Amino acid sequence: MYAASCPILFRDDWPATGLEDSIASINADALAHEYKTLRKIAPRRRDVGKAYFVGHSGTPSSRGSSNRLEEHYAMALWNLERRWPRRGGGWQRFLDYQTPLQAKRADHGIGKIDLLGITDRGRSIVVELKYPRIGSPSNAPAYALMEGLRYAAMVEANLQPMAIEVRRKLGVKQVDDKTPPIVQILGPISWWRYWLKTRAAGDWGPAFARLAAAVEKRTGVTVECLAADDQAKLTLWLERKTALAQSPADLSRRPSRPEPARIRTPAMNEQQYHDLIFQTLWDWAERHCAGLLYGSRREGRPPVLQREFADRNVLVPPDGTRADAIRAAIAPEQRHRWFHSLRSSQALAQSVFGAAAAFERLHVFESIAAECGRPAFFADGGGWNLEMEYAVDTLNEKVPTGIDALLSSPARRVAVECKFMEAEFGKCSRPNLQPGDFSYARQRCDGNYRVQAGRRERCSLTEIGIRYWRYLPRLFDWAADR
Repeated sequence: MYAASCPILFRDDWPATGLEDSIASINADALAHEYKTLRKIAPRRRDVGKAYFVGHSGTPSSRGSSNRLEEHYAMALWNLERRWPRRGGGWQRFLDYQTPLQAKRADHGIGKIDLLGITDRGRSIVVELKYPRIGSPSNAPAYALMEGLRYAAMVEANLQPMAIEVRRKLGVKQVDDKTPPIVQILGPISWWRYWLKTRAAGDWGPAFARLAAAVEKRTGVTVECLAADDQAKLTLWLERKTALAQSPADLSRRPSRPEPARIRTPAMNEQQYHDLIFQTLWDWAERHCAGLLYGSRREGRPPVLQREFADRNVLVPPDGTRADAIRAAIAPEQRHRWFHSLRSSQALAQSVFGAAAAFERLHVFESIAAECGRPAFFADGGGWNLEMEYAVDTLNEKVPTGIDALLSSPARRVAVECKFMEAEFGKCSRPNLQPGDFSYARQRCDGNYRVQAGRRERCSLTEIGIRYWRYLPRLFDWAADR
């Protein structure tokens, strides 16, 4: 039924040879007419009592199945739960993956939307994802365009019932249920490069760009081509088998023609970075911790859990035994004052390092390189143990230093200080002493590491028996007497 009424939209033979001519031969008016026809006859799930958002978990049922890589990659991007900056301003986020469109079994040829998203202005986004398989580059961009337009026509036909579900089920208040969707074709740079460099395909890019522009003009649908950084590889996270991206994809708006250039998000200043983090944390908290927070969303502050729900700030898998092990990595009495804030570095450290220890997978740190190019932790994860909030008693501090995460082997130790949103590491408090403070007369310091205030030692902390400068010369080759 659908293929017979819309033969261009449902065309599936787009071979590499002659791709330029195939695209150039498409009549834009006929394609726009098919789009409008499909919009009229599109399946309507609401009419038969079916939902569009069926409660996906982000957990793939198969590990590494080569014929489901696009589905897994869609899960990975959805699981990141982040806002992606849009070129020209604003942002977008992904609401769902593998969104069904069929209303009944007889709806042959109607598949599922790889990713369904929304912009900060509420406009719907239909993402057609292409992920190369081993030995195959995946479908041609023209096929992806037709597939995206098919889904866009069906989404536009059902915008109002879908918007109701988005508001009710996902808590998204701003939803534009009148403007046609955006169609995004998303593939790794390597996928775009393959098709642009295939000689048999011809110089198809300009013809593709002209066709996309003509479709936009005739239907109101915006067509965007996005490149994902090839470093954004797919992984299945620990035993949850949750699909995640090891590195988030860099997404870029279509230039004058689809090009495989990697376009970076403009650099953010510290305030913009904090604002983006707060927005992301609030989106997550309102979705997962409704009713457990202090107050409602406010600009300039992170979500904070009520103290009795502080355990929820540690991310754990469904496996109860391992979840208990992760939560036990830091005892409640060792928690920092603001552990229940979602910007807590300590809670983040517990979620990451505690999980690696609970799953006995400290080897995941083997591949992390330091800025100098050497291993940041170790080259071989065998024989290492992890302890969190390790108390250091060798420095003779009144309140002993707690190492966030201490990795130990028979020959070496690696002490890890974890930071999330802090702008800097902690500094010595003595230069901040003010007249009137209890220890000002004896311990004041101007920060220049010189003998002052009647002391014998250059450091006021050394004067009272704290042993930093006993160990600093060994670590950094800094002399303690100059």
